[in-house]
Amino acid sequence: GTQGVAYAEYMVPNSIVTYYIICDAAAVREVLGIGTMAANYGYYDGTNNPVWTTIAPTANALMKIATSYSGTTVNAAANGVAAGNNPQAFDGDFNFSANFIIGNNPAGTAAPFGTIRNVRIYPKALSTSRLQAMTQ
Repeated sequence: GTQGVAYAEYMVPNSIVTYYIICDAAAVREVLGIGTMAANYGYYDGTNNPVWTTIAPTANALMKIATSYSGTTVNAAANGVAAGNNPQAFDGDFNFSANFIIGNNPAGTAAPFGTIRNVRIYPKALSTSRLQAMTQ
């Protein structure tokens, strides 16, 4: 949980209010998530819960999103575009348990009711330019 990359491709309807793309199974620490369809992507590391600018989700469209976390920062890109407010603060460790939940939170109350595919979690951080390339 101290460094890595999370990547996913998904498509969801515009009726979703809150959903999680990749979340820890034991606690609501999300590597990829969206607060509302009107808002941008965000994450929660146990301390920080920012949202990204310039990479808002689009309903009913294939979206590719990736975050990279290491040290004291997290960066993000979606569909080839880097977040406008990269980097964001990172508390240094997501403190993940042994399992992840794809497409929901631990309580089972935030399913996207869409398609999530090609989920990848890497144990090494990448540059923002690499995030942009992998999400094109």
